Amino acid sequence: MRYSRYICKLGGDGGYEKMNNRIMAEKSDKQNIQSIQLLRGIAALGVVLSHSAALYLPRTNFFQPVSAFGSVGVYIFFIISGFIIPYAMLQNKYEISHFKNLMLRRIMRIEPPYIICIILILLLDYLSYFSPWYTGARQVAPINWGNVLGHIGYINAFTHKPWLSPVFWTLAIEFEYYILIGLTFPLITSNNKKIALLTHVLLLGSTYLIPHIYAGDEFHIHYSHIISFIPFFLMGTALFLKRARKLTTIEFGLMIVLDAAVCLQHFGINILAVCILSLLSIQFIKRVPKIFLWLGTISYSLYLTHSLVIARFMVLSGKVTKDKFSEFRIMLCIMACIAAGYIYYLLFEKRFVNLSKRVSQK
Repeated sequence: MRYSRYICKLGGDGGYEKMNNRIMAEKSDKQNIQSIQLLRGIAALGVVLSHSAALYLPRTNFFQPVSAFGSVGVYIFFIISGFIIPYAMLQNKYEISHFKNLMLRRIMRIEPPYIICIILILLLDYLSYFSPWYTGARQVAPINWGNVLGHIGYINAFTHKPWLSPVFWTLAIEFEYYILIGLTFPLITSNNKKIALLTHVLLLGSTYLIPHIYAGDEFHIHYSHIISFIPFFLMGTALFLKRARKLTTIEFGLMIVLDAAVCLQHFGINILAVCILSLLSIQFIKRVPKIFLWLGTISYSLYLTHSLVIARFMVLSGKVTKDKFSEFRIMLCIMACIAAGYIYYLLFEKRFVNLSKRVSQK
């Protein structure tokens, strides 16, 4: 009887079926998010390992190949953005008239933790002069305020002034992507397949408008722009379109082959392999251990703050161990970075995540 009355309230068996389909779709969405969180956690850990081991271990150390591989974490973040940003836009029925609110939500979500991190960098750099373990000149260096202000709006990507953190250049790329996807989303998701495919091809071709920046050129890669890394974003976008059923399997395969060919030409087989594994993870991984969900949640805070922790931890631990047990110190350093990232998330990032959700999607 209870089941019969419940079915009647839903409008018959058809209503029950619709509700069941909706529940299954919601479960599928959560599974997709879990795979994204897994990749975020892995990518952030890879970057932390890369920046710690590469600087404080000899080139012959067995950790070095692993740390070099970890540096591709930034490209995984690009693929994630290429998938998850348009995914959320489609769910919220984005239109070009919503561009202002889209940018406001992203700015409110991303920029305050970034600016707070800049303030912390300046403050800790100043306090370092008074530390008994500081090895540089004791005279306090004046702050280059032009360089500091250039971090706002990521102007340093255009002026080529130095970033205060080695990861800030990637935030500039991400911000440019938010603008790009906000303006091109109606074309990318157009029901007219010719328009959608042509838009994808034109965006991919834009990477040839400037001389390519190879990953080995650290100076130029830190001051490059979105079009240098467009294949990574487009691979994520192609998977999003396939999952949204806006592409057939053949059309999706065509897009991925084109994106992969450009990625292979510009970045090499190893990075392309990581890209393919990332796409497969998003597509097929359904359940993720809670530790990786947690790491994915704090990944942005970990990404922002790890450079603040690494140098200071390694210097202090080196004084205690007399520079012995380097591998053990690296592992402890990574744990310290994770702890600092979690604290930063609770104190700052989480507040702005909740605040950004209050901004209307439309």
